[in-house]
Amino acid sequence: MITGFNDSPANYNAFFRKRGDEATGAAGRTRMSTFALFAAYAITATSVLNRFGLGNLCYAAMLCVGLYLFLNMGALLAVIKRAPCVLFTGFIVWVVICACVNSYRVPGVDIVKSAAIALVPIIEVGLLVAVYAERGHLHRVIDLFFWWQFILISLNDLLLLFSPDLFGMESSFLAQYLIGNKFAVVYGHFLLITFFLLRRDGSSDETNNSNLPLFFLVALALVVSVLVDCMTGVIGAVLLYCFNRLVGRFPLVMTKPYILVGVLLLACSFMFVYDEVLNNGAIKFILEGVLNTTTDITGRSQIYEQLPLVLGDHLVYGYGYGTCHILGPLLGNFVDTQNGLAEWVWRAGIPAVVLLCMFLWCCVSRGRKAIADNSPRAIKVVAPLLSYLFTLSVLASVEITVSSAFFIVAFLLASSDCYADRR
Repeated sequence: MITGFNDSPANYNAFFRKRGDEATGAAGRTRMSTFALFAAYAITATSVLNRFGLGNLCYAAMLCVGLYLFLNMGALLAVIKRAPCVLFTGFIVWVVICACVNSYRVPGVDIVKSAAIALVPIIEVGLLVAVYAERGHLHRVIDLFFWWQFILISLNDLLLLFSPDLFGMESSFLAQYLIGNKFAVVYGHFLLITFFLLRRDGSSDETNNSNLPLFFLVALALVVSVLVDCMTGVIGAVLLYCFNRLVGRFPLVMTKPYILVGVLLLACSFMFVYDEVLNNGAIKFILEGVLNTTTDITGRSQIYEQLPLVLGDHLVYGYGYGTCHILGPLLGNFVDTQNGLAEWVWRAGIPAVVLLCMFLWCCVSRGRKAIADNSPRAIKVVAPLLSYLFTLSVLASVEITVSSAFFIVAFLLASSDCYADRR
C-alpha cells in the first residue's frame, strides 16, 4: 500500500485519473517533440521539398521548431549562452551584415533574405539539438534522424537504379536525383554512415557492434559514387572510414581543436598551391590512372587561378550571400568557387571564416571534454561526428562542403558530452 493513500473508491478514482492525465500529457509531449524533430529534419532536406514544389513547407517547419524552442524556454536559456551557439549566432549576424552591404550588387535579388533563410534554420536546428541534449534526450534525435535519413537515402538509391532520369538535369552536364545532384547524393550517404555509427556505438547494448552493416553502408556509398560518376564520393567514403578508425585509436590527439581547424585551413589552401601539387608525378598517376580524371581537376585550376584576383579587393565583406553563381560568370569564368572556405570569403569575407573556425574550435573542445569526463564511452560518440567533419574538411579543398549538414553535425558534436553521459 502507498503510504498516506486513503483506499476509498473516490480516492482510487482520483489517483488513477491523475496517473492517466500524466500519461496522456507525456504522450502529447512525445508527439509534439517528434513533430518538432521531423520539422528540423525537413529543414535539412529542403532540396527534396523544392523538387516536389513543396518549398513553402520549409517556412512551416521553421515556425514549428521555433514554437517548440519557445515552449521549452527554460532549457533554451540554459544552452543559448554557450560558446558554440553564441559564435554561430555571431557568424549569422556577420553574414547578414555583409549581405546588407552588398545588397545593391544584384538588382532584383534580395541577398539579405537569401542569407537569413539559409542560415536561421541551421541555428534553429542547432538550438533544438542543444535543448534535447540539455534534457538528456539527444539519443532520440540520433535515432529519429538515422531512420529518416535511411528512408530518404533508400528511396533515392532505388530511384537511381530503376529510374535514373526521373528528375532530369540541373544543367547540361549535372544530373538531378531525389535528394539533389551527385554531390548531395554522396554526402547524404556520408551522413547516413555517421548517424549509423553514432547510433550503434553510442548504444548501451554492447552486443550490437557488428561491422557488417557498416561495411555494407560504406560499400553502398562507393557503388553509388561510381554510378553517379562522383570520384569525390569514392575518396570521401574511404576517408570517412579511415578517420573514424583514426579518431577512435588516437582520441587525445585527434580531438585537439587545432587539428580539425588546421586540416580545414590546410585543405582549403590547396587553391594557392594547386599547380605544384598537380604537377607531382604520384598525384598525376592517381588522378589520370586511378581516378580517370584530368590534372586540372575538372576545370578547377582555372577557377583557383582567377579567385585571388577577384576576391582581392573584397576580403572584408565579400560579394554577398548567394551571389557567386550570378557574379562569378561576370567577374570570371565560374559559377562557384569550388573551395569550402573560399566560398565563405566570397559570401562574407575573411571575418566570416574566422568566426566559423572559432565555432568549430568550441564544438571540438566540448567533444574533447566529453571524452575527458566519460572516456572511453564518449570516444564512440565523438569519433563518428568528428570523422564526418574531418572528411568534409578535406573535401573542402575542391568542393563546397562547409554547409548546413556540416554545421548541424558540429552542433551534435558540441552536445556529445550530454549524449555520452546520459544515454
